[in-house]
Amino acid sequence: MGLALRRGLLDRQPVGHGPGDGDPEGAGHRQLPGRVPGRAHAGARLGRVLAPARERLRAGDPPPGRGRGGEHGRVGSRRRRGPARGEEDRRRPAVRAAGDGGEPRRVVVTGASGQLGSALVALWPRPDHVVPLDRARLDVTDGEAVARLLDELRPDAVLNAAAFNDVDRAQSEPREALHVNALAVGALAGACDAAGATLVHFSSDFVFDGTKETPYTEEDEPNPLGVYGASKLRGERLALASPRAFVLRVESLFGGPHPKGSVDRILASLKQALPVRVFADRTVSPTYVPDLVALVARLLDGAAPPGLYHAAGEGETTWQGLAEEAARLLGVQPRLLPLRLDEAGLTAPRPLRCALDPARLRALGLAPPSWRDALRRELCPGERG
Repeated sequence: MGLALRRGLLDRQPVGHGPGDGDPEGAGHRQLPGRVPGRAHAGARLGRVLAPARERLRAGDPPPGRGRGGEHGRVGSRRRRGPARGEEDRRRPAVRAAGDGGEPRRVVVTGASGQLGSALVALWPRPDHVVPLDRARLDVTDGEAVARLLDELRPDAVLNAAAFNDVDRAQSEPREALHVNALAVGALAGACDAAGATLVHFSSDFVFDGTKETPYTEEDEPNPLGVYGASKLRGERLALASPRAFVLRVESLFGGPHPKGSVDRILASLKQALPVRVFADRTVSPTYVPDLVALVARLLDGAAPPGLYHAAGEGETTWQGLAEEAARLLGVQPRLLPLRLDEAGLTAPRPLRCALDPARLRALGLAPPSWRDALRRELCPGERG
């Protein structure tokens, strides 16, 4: 990516984002550019969202047809299809997220149809106090709709899992990536400030260039290689302009009620004895989604002050190393096809060594479990470690 374009992504002030304002819905998240300032066209659609959500939050009861959990993105709609009850309860964090006065915390989840967003909805300690919004229900680039919704719902927290996560497409469609990953985040942070809500925003290891020999800490200087990373870094900065915001950098998500990330695809292929192409040289710190949900709940309970944190699993591995460890746990002979990152022929550049060190969380006694422990819990749920 050219230097001028990268500077533009990092330095551009979002339209409608005043000086006092404050990885993820899934690959292919597409939003129309130019909608951050807010438009009146969303009134009818917003009303459909607000009516059942407002009544449910006031009453403190789950909506009709909803047990523990909820259909992603549909407020007060049909029963969510997900894992069996026993499996869902096993993964649910044993944490109670409470608002002021010990009352259950009211939470809005954007990007609720993606892997992370759906897990935040399904695994939250009090899912009956969660309002799930996918992009069909809320266009996060429509600043006016976002502000009106938060003003009506007055949630305690907004968990922003909406993102433009297609790294290669972001390289050819920088405007869309910028709007979803950066400008919309700035508008959301401002709306959260106005509504008195805490913002939890999720970012990526792609803000780094991958040249460091050891895992990156929060103190390391970002230097994104491509449009996607630059847009995520800009989103971080806009979110952190709010004193109430948490920004959590994560990478290589796996697990949860709806596993569909790259790690999950590797695990599925190993279970089916299929050949698996894996990077032999790219290092990561895999992030276990149920552990991430538990961490978010603890942060909202006051375990740490707002700010920037690395929230990936402890430790680092290559993709090949992860696949080999998974095969060992599964007791299968892997059919791995290792390749180097520079052999993959990918459109957008990727950082080669991008493991994340959760130094700040570790100092607070909140470091996530290791990726090895998380992988064991995902693949061998009956074992006790």
